[in-house]
Amino acid sequence: MKILLVHGVGHADLDKDYYKPWRSEITDELTSCGLSPAPGYDGLVYDDLFQQYDHGPGMYAAAIAELLASAAVHAVTDPLTAAPPGSRGLFDMFDALLWRAGMVAQLAVEQGLRKALRDKLVALIQQAQPDVLMAHSLGSLITYDLFRNDPRGGNILPNAIYITFGSQINNPFARSRLFPGQIQVPNVKFWYHLFNPQDPVLTAPIPISNPKFLQVPTPSPSGHSPTATASGPGYLDHPNTKSAVWTVLSRPNGARAMSQSLGMFRRVEEKPKRRALLIGINDYPDPANRLDGCVNDTFLISSLLQERGFDLEARNSSSDPSENSEIRVLLNDRATASAIRERVSKCAIRRRPIAIFVR
Repeated sequence: MKILLVHGVGHADLDKDYYKPWRSEITDELTSCGLSPAPGYDGLVYDDLFQQYDHGPGMYAAAIAELLASAAVHAVTDPLTAAPPGSRGLFDMFDALLWRAGMVAQLAVEQGLRKALRDKLVALIQQAQPDVLMAHSLGSLITYDLFRNDPRGGNILPNAIYITFGSQINNPFARSRLFPGQIQVPNVKFWYHLFNPQDPVLTAPIPISNPKFLQVPTPSPSGHSPTATASGPGYLDHPNTKSAVWTVLSRPNGARAMSQSLGMFRRVEEKPKRRALLIGINDYPDPANRLDGCVNDTFLISSLLQERGFDLEARNSSSDPSENSEIRVLLNDRATASAIRERVSKCAIRRRPIAIFVR
């Protein structure tokens, strides 16, 4: 088995053996699951290209602001607050901005950089002929950009397993700037997307349904780390990664193992039963108290919830079209005390998590 590794944001160019912890962890996981012989590895290092195409922070200021605004709206932690343990001072904050939000913004703005990255990645893929392509964080944007936006990506790895983790592919900013439209499974044998909801670095789940795709939940306070920290497991050594990915890749009868893996984790990923009650009132009885933006804000929150996977339409037939909707809205004169109590009571009786937004 040959595995191609693609790192994320960070100073990979400063460490000649940056991938050593990855190789060690992956080898341990696969061999513990029965793989023999141990896999071989190649790794892409690309920080030099970002430096070559760097046109100064002013060039990317608007994109960085857009990226951070998108993260804030979607309740994703600002990357400036995700500095490594022990870091301090404005230099560390600037460094976090440069190597996290700044590099994502630069990738979105610099077309020449994206082409150079795709050329370098294509050359390495053609040389290494990997069975598995693993991409972390910014590396997932670089690899998916090849699949999505370059004709060479359409048939470059049709028999390979694609694994992304700590990924911003479905971050609203990255999707709108780099991958407009629906996120689609590239032409690969299978795509595993490892998602940690505690990862603060602009990551996002990918809620798509495709027989060649599986999102594996890897919750851990280790956040963005590929490997374990003192806080908990990383992406590569998480128990769910072992169950869903390493056991499948290590077995000769991979098809059967993959079927078992899909069944288990798709059951885990069944959509949660949840409700949101949105209340917006502009038209208060006293004209002096009337407002202008509350109803519009309610519709904005509804659209954001739908982006995060909430359903507006009823999922099953019902005499009340809103009965099975995950988003319920009360506006102006319909937002009476009795109507609010009735809707909260229905959700409470069914023991469903409910979010209430009042404007």
